[in-house]
Amino acid sequence: MVDRHVGRFYRAIYDVSMRAQREGFLPDDIAPIHSLYILAGSAGLNLHQAEECKRLADVDPFDDAVVEEHARAVE
Repeated sequence: MVDRHVGRFYRAIYDVSMRAQREGFLPDDIAPIHSLYILAGSAGLNLHQAEECKRLADVDPFDDAVVEEHARAVE
């Protein structure tokens, strides 16, 4: 699973991170692996913590409109 799925995503994130560092958008002393976990975490943590999200903000993170809003926010 790591080699086939996560590895592909990491290679893409690695390329984007390196380009962003060259162009001055990301600090050059931050390893691309951190970008992977920052993006992966931000994309799905609200789903993983769905009950917490519901209790804190009375928001169902599985609602289609909320999914779209969250995707825009991450993007």
